[in-house]
Amino acid sequence: MKRLMVVVICFVGGCGGKAPPLSAQAKTMAKKFEQQLPQHKTEIFKQLCDEIEKMHTGKKLTDEEYTALHKVCGPAKEGQWDRAESALKPLKESAETK
Repeated sequence: MKRLMVVVICFVGGCGGKAPPLSAQAKTMAKKFEQQLPQHKTEIFKQLCDEIEKMHTGKKLTDEEYTALHKVCGPAKEGQWDRAESALKPLKESAETK
């Protein structure tokens, strides 16, 4: 069900383009993704996705941040490294801007 929601959000909101402005928590997660992505370990990304779920449930991430972060961890936990890397680029750019 969660995947279906992400697909619908991705379809309606657009899957490419820019990431929203990121909070400190979202920037931290984006940095974790950037550090872990070259390792190609799906288990780590499953844990990161769980962490994102908890942060979103706890209102530490906005819906927009959650969707943007999930565009990376969702494909990564499935071993779709190219898609995850493409989704990470706008997050890195957003994290670098103030």
